[in-house]
Amino acid sequence: MHPRVLTAGPHLAAALTAILLGCPGCGGGSGDDNPTPAGIAAYSRLVTDADIEAEGTGAIAGTVRDAAGDPRSSVTVSLLSAGTQSQAAVRPAAALSSARTNAQGQYGFANVPAGNCRLRCTGEADQTVPIEAGQVAQADFGGNEEPGPVHAITVWPLVATIAVGGTRSFTAAATDAEGNELPDVAFDWSSSAPGVATVDGSGVARGVAEGEARIQAAAGSVQGGATLHVEAETPTDLTNLFFLHHSTGQGIIGGGVREAVAAYDGAHGTHFEFWDHGYNGDGLTDAAGNATGISYDIPDDNTDPDGLYRLWCGTDAEAAAARNAILEHHGVIAFKSCFPASAIADAATLHQYQDWYLAMRSVFDEHQDHVFVVMSTPPLHRHATNRTEATNARAFANWLKSSAYLSGYPNVRCFDLFGLLAEPDDGTATANMLRYEYEGDHNGDDSHPNALANETVAPLLAEALIEAAQ
Repeated sequence: MHPRVLTAGPHLAAALTAILLGCPGCGGGSGDDNPTPAGIAAYSRLVTDADIEAEGTGAIAGTVRDAAGDPRSSVTVSLLSAGTQSQAAVRPAAALSSARTNAQGQYGFANVPAGNCRLRCTGEADQTVPIEAGQVAQADFGGNEEPGPVHAITVWPLVATIAVGGTRSFTAAATDAEGNELPDVAFDWSSSAPGVATVDGSGVARGVAEGEARIQAAAGSVQGGATLHVEAETPTDLTNLFFLHHSTGQGIIGGGVREAVAAYDGAHGTHFEFWDHGYNGDGLTDAAGNATGISYDIPDDNTDPDGLYRLWCGTDAEAAAARNAILEHHGVIAFKSCFPASAIADAATLHQYQDWYLAMRSVFDEHQDHVFVVMSTPPLHRHATNRTEATNARAFANWLKSSAYLSGYPNVRCFDLFGLLAEPDDGTATANMLRYEYEGDHNGDDSHPNALANETVAPLLAEALIEAAQ
């Protein structure tokens, strides 16, 4: 993409509204710039003409996107050279400054000397950008690939069961040959066996008689489908979604889990309900978000890996009572440990965690009428952990979502909370620790994710629980 030079002025300040998200070493807040010896300041946000402080300099504002057009966060953009041609020739590849994109994929540089500069972004071709004094140049990376024609259609859920007279809403998604989802595709719905099940133009199927039908969505000559089983009696109800958690889980719920489930129900005509259980003192909360006054009395109020092992595998009366209460009242059951469990100091601890979760999996296999969603542990703050613990926590998360743990157990799923909240496993000093932009306090060591993290994870958790139910 060729850079565009935007003339500085009042309209520019409105067009490039700053989103203040900080990250280590790249600024991102008021007064949070990262000055270099040359006076160049890097930001994890878009910049405006107001950020240009040095006379005779300009600025760069840009966004980094992937091929599908979605923003790429925590990506490094380096300013390799700036100023006159002779200055650029002196240090053609040495980074004068580096910025790191925020959650919206945005970055910026201010106080850049006038002349041509060269930018580099991981996974993209270098750009040469002309800088004029007092102006902001736009330099975006990625997001240039135009979607191709419909190549494949996926219908969801892939398999569903309803009773005669019951209904199930299906959705379809179209992708091009590169796997990019195509928006605004109109689908023609049909049933392979109308005598068993019919489907209307919006994808809602209705059971007519016992049997099996293929519910199909087509766009032109491309077709995708799902299997619908119709039974004489109502099948096991998996509409009750349950989450066992402590404080980090409560924060995620506050980010909008119930709202996301309700929005899905409204859009698809379903009736999923989200219930949760925090500390024993808080007990069970119903689908409307109201405390029920009921506690399942989780043994020792312990949801660390050893506590979860006792809950699901323990033979004592306290564990059995809590376990049976959960199984009796809920169909889709998600549970997690809190961030202290990410302090995995050595291989022996990692292997112990794996042994406990393998034992739990055996119990889950005995309850095929339920779906169990195991969640990886949330990462620790960079001031509360070390490289060994963080690396082991990543290894545990990767194992939980691997085929080694999940293959052959269709009623066991993994929601990778660690992967959503942790810095990439890229060998840097903060690799596999709580993302900088998700820290509630950059100076302390509180590992509770902040509001941005909770609002990011909440709809994804709701989607994962609904997907598990379907």
